[in-house]
Amino acid sequence: MVLPRITNRPTAYRESAIDCAGKMIWPGLFDIHTHGCMGFDFTKSEPEEILSMCSFYAAHGITSILATTMTSEDTQYARAMHSIRQAITMQTKKTCGARIQGIHMEGPFFGTAKKGAHDENYLRPISQALVDEYQERCGHAIRLLDLDPTLPGALDFIHRNKGNFTISIAHTDCDYKMALAAAEAGATHVTHLFNAMRPLLHREPGLVGAAFASGLNAELICDGIHIHPAVIKLIFSAMPGRILLISDSINPTGLIDGKYRAGGLPIEVKNGRAYLADGTLAGSTITLFDAIKNAVRFHIPLNQALLAATALPAKAVGLSDTVGQIACGMDADLLIVDESLNLERVMIGGEFL
Repeated sequence: MVLPRITNRPTAYRESAIDCAGKMIWPGLFDIHTHGCMGFDFTKSEPEEILSMCSFYAAHGITSILATTMTSEDTQYARAMHSIRQAITMQTKKTCGARIQGIHMEGPFFGTAKKGAHDENYLRPISQALVDEYQERCGHAIRLLDLDPTLPGALDFIHRNKGNFTISIAHTDCDYKMALAAAEAGATHVTHLFNAMRPLLHREPGLVGAAFASGLNAELICDGIHIHPAVIKLIFSAMPGRILLISDSINPTGLIDGKYRAGGLPIEVKNGRAYLADGTLAGSTITLFDAIKNAVRFHIPLNQALLAATALPAKAVGLSDTVGQIACGMDADLLIVDESLNLERVMIGGEFL
């Protein structure tokens, strides 16, 4: 994934060439779980605001995203689907930062036990009709959908929809047996492993143990806050090729500490950490590029960290034929990075920003 550093400079090159001597060339990063940045979020923003978010992502090395929605009032959620669709349409006419590759629905199909920062007033039973409505509104852009497998009808829903989008087990108090049943039904993904789920215990391994045993892909929020660095290192070793780095960033990302609202709930950001009033962690304020640098700082090999933010997330949501790698026929999304992991240049669709 990381091309060799270039040590021999050419004696002559076209004026349009970029001198990459001593640099690394990476594929553009793919954040499949990000709610927002710069004061905006995908659940409540207008199309033009969404494109402003995409510009922020691109400036930080993220060239592809899944626009991640959050539990909200029904009419607001429906408006979000339409606004994201409009933003995607606008991007087909003009390059506008990171490309929206689809939608990640985080909520509303959760129980209250592990709701995290989701507003329980708007949690919903699993509904095929609602998902079908949202798919129509967004132009069938849903690529990743989260649910709690303990909800009534969950296993039937997973089995019926496993070919339509990636299904993730999330925000659940399910035990090991139930998690295995969800995987058997067709779930292939776990949302922010270790967070909003039972802990891994030696007699009840829960969803964490089931993810390991059943071959599920698993997201990690690599900010050093949601998960201890030692656990991040352990899980990379335990599940090679199945760990996906995410930001889970929320709207204050890129802004200063202060009081905000996310998912309709009041939050406070202190020293870059976002909390609800009761102390519950409410997403992160990092970018996916930050997550890679953190992973390396936590002693994850760079090639593993980079795979976890490029090719592996693309594969997890069915886009491995277009993004996530440097290869013939792939989208020309590239980063130039120096040896200290400083981002120098970003290319999207063959054009430098």
